[in-house]
Amino acid sequence: MNLFEINDAIERIMAESVDRETGEISEEAAATLDDLEIAKTDKLVNCMLYMKGELAEAAGVKSVIDQLTKRMRVHENRAKWIERWMEKNTDESVDIKDPRGRIYYKESPGKVELDPPDMQPAYFKTSIDPRFVSERTEVVLDKQAALAELRAMVKRKEEPKLKGLRLAKPKTFKVE
Repeated sequence: MNLFEINDAIERIMAESVDRETGEISEEAAATLDDLEIAKTDKLVNCMLYMKGELAEAAGVKSVIDQLTKRMRVHENRAKWIERWMEKNTDESVDIKDPRGRIYYKESPGKVELDPPDMQPAYFKTSIDPRFVSERTEVVLDKQAALAELRAMVKRKEEPKLKGLRLAKPKTFKVE
């Protein structure tokens, strides 16, 4: 019998076995109600124990997940460290091909950088091409527009240099 059936049986016995005039319950009905209450208590205790078992299992799984996550981070950090070490100990000309992988430097599409401070004129505001500067409360460089212009200059086979700006093409270390 499940909890729903036990509750239904208790309600049915209460409705059928109670004397409407005196409100008394027969001895037979009282014994049945006691048995049903004991069965209900047993079911509820079993449900409680099952729930505690599920919570313990969830805690165990969480513990394993935490351990595996920590272990994963250790391996990822070690791999990043090895990659940085390899990058420091190779130059941009390296291109090693192996059936298991490849080590090389890849040229990035470029980004806009300000000229180094020692190469900039005395006043920053006047040292950048004015088409790419908008003035608010401070001078702001429109890097997107400047990058588009510098790339267009490369396509036109001109030197990619604007007043106060240059096209930097750093190479990115890759291990595949």
